[in-house]
Order: sequence, then structure tokens, then C-alpha cells
Amino acid sequence: MEDFSSRFKVQKYIYFGIRFGMDLDYYYNLYKRGPYSPSLAAAAFSVLEDDSFLSEELTDKETKILNRTKKFIEGLSERDLEVITTVDYLVCINYEKLDKKAIEKTLHHLKEWTKDIPRETLDGYWTRLEEFGLIPL
Repeated sequence: MEDFSSRFKVQKYIYFGIRFGMDLDYYYNLYKRGPYSPSLAAAAFSVLEDDSFLSEELTDKETKILNRTKKFIEGLSERDLEVITTVDYLVCINYEKLDKKAIEKTLHHLKEWTKDIPRETLDGYWTRLEEFGLIPL
């Protein structure tokens, strides 16, 4: 939690942990670098002061979710994480009408630089989200 990169990764890892079923009460909103939870940020800093919870054992379900989350984020750069969490967040808030073109248009509006992402890279994000069951096939 000492630098931005660490805080960024914690935000994105927990985001996907929740998406995979981890029972945590952190709510996200869209911010500069994708989904962000102010309450998670506050909790993460408080952990630095009190790490007594670290001795708690994880349940089998929690271990499976953490392993799935690790597998999902494996090989993703910070830019990849920013884009894929943003796409997933936009899918979640528009879930009733999954329209990839509309979601990508919103992504490009929010993050102008994403217009330069190659088509195959964007398609790869969609595929990853679909393969891990986060969006319908």
C-alpha cells in the first residue's frame, strides 16, 4: 500500500474477487482509472495499523474464489486491469441490455486513449470476461 501501483492493484483484485463471489461489502463507483471503492481504500489503510485479521483461516469457498481471481488477472498489466475492470463495470450497470458496441463507445468516451487499443486486444478482454463467466456468452 506504499505506492499508487499497489493500491491500484488491490482495488482491481478485490473488485474481481467480489465479482467471483467473495462476500465483501465494498461498493465501487467509476473513477479515473476504472472502478474504485473509497471504503476499500479506507479499510486497506486501516489494516496497516491492525493486522489481527490476518490470522483468520480462509474457507474453501474463499480459497477457490481467490485462486480463480488470481488466474483471471494473471498476465494483465495495469492498463489491462484498468480497461477490463471498466468494461466489466459498464457491463454490470447495463446488464439488462448487453450491447458491446454501446459499452465500448462509453469506454472510449470515458477514456479517450482506449480508442487506440487494437481490436484484437479489446476482443481479448471480452473473451476473458466471457470465459470466466462474468458476462453471458
